[in-house]
Parts: sequence; C-alpha cells; structure tokens
Amino acid sequence: MVRNPIFTILSWKTTFDALKADTSVQCEAWNRIVSKIILTKTSSGIIYYEDVIKDPALSVSKIAKYLGVPYRLSKNFPVVNPDMNSLSYYINVRKVDAKNLESTLEDIVNICDPVAKQLGYEIGDDVDKLLQVWENENL
Repeated sequence: MVRNPIFTILSWKTTFDALKADTSVQCEAWNRIVSKIILTKTSSGIIYYEDVIKDPALSVSKIAKYLGVPYRLSKNFPVVNPDMNSLSYYINVRKVDAKNLESTLEDIVNICDPVAKQLGYEIGDDVDKLLQVWENENL
C-alpha cells in the first residue's frame, strides 16, 4: 500500500517519536520504501491508501481477488473523514508545527516528486491546492 508522500510524512511527524526525524530524512525513507514497491508492482500489485479511504469495499475486493480468496461484504465499512487529508487536520488535530509547514511541504515536493510521479501523484499541484484551501480557511 502506498500513500501520497505529503500525508505519509505529515503523519509520521505526529505518530511516533522515532518517526519525527528531519523532513529530508523522512522523504528519503519514503522514496526508498516506495521505490522497492514500484520495482515489485508487477508481481505484487499496488493499493493506494487514498482508494482504500474512498471506497474500502472495492479495495478489499481487489485484494481478495488478487489473493484468490472469496470476498463477501457482510457489513459496511466505516466512513473515513475526508478532512483527514487536509492541512487543517494536521495542524489543528495532529499538531504539526504550522510555522515550518511551508518549508516542510517544499522539502517533500523537492525530494519525493520524482518517485511520487511514478505512482501518478502530482504532489506539487497537491501542495498548491492544500495551501490555497488552508489560506481560505484562515482569512
């Protein structure tokens, strides 16, 4: 499973002390991990975190099909709050340091973009949209 590096790294910054490393170190770790996943995608497949959040039933059915196991939805999956992929969420709920946020996002784009593009992510555009929403929320 892969996730947009922006939210992976913001999440790492707020999860465990061992993962609160310098952004460039986190980006290099994300690049190494995801590069290995990309190398094995023809034999293992890739599931996108964003797809799992958007439609968990479809994602689980794809995994079950890949594994060759029967899948039957016995009850609906819980709905995940889409605001969890917003700067407001990471600043206000997860307590990411807002004063260094632009620099953090710039580092993520500069370091992770080449690998992220191989997965179809346009993280430069994502950052622009996130910052625009953040600015509009804080006018």
